[in-house]
Amino acid sequence: MALPDVIKEAGLKIKDVDKILDVADHLVGILACAFLSDPPDLDFESDRYAKDTINEILQAQLDKFNALGENKK
Repeated sequence: MALPDVIKEAGLKIKDVDKILDVADHLVGILACAFLSDPPDLDFESDRYAKDTINEILQAQLDKFNALGENKK
């Protein structure tokens, strides 16, 4: 099922999808802030790990979003 059909079947409107994406962006921002170090305690290994973790989370969210409705065939 195509994404526009899934959104229509779910009764969502563009403003609903925008809100979902805004909330997801806000949550990722909060998560990113949790990994930030103060400049004196800068740890490049931790920063790299945080970036990798955020990328994994974003990819997982993208995969879930792209998979909407795939199981309803």
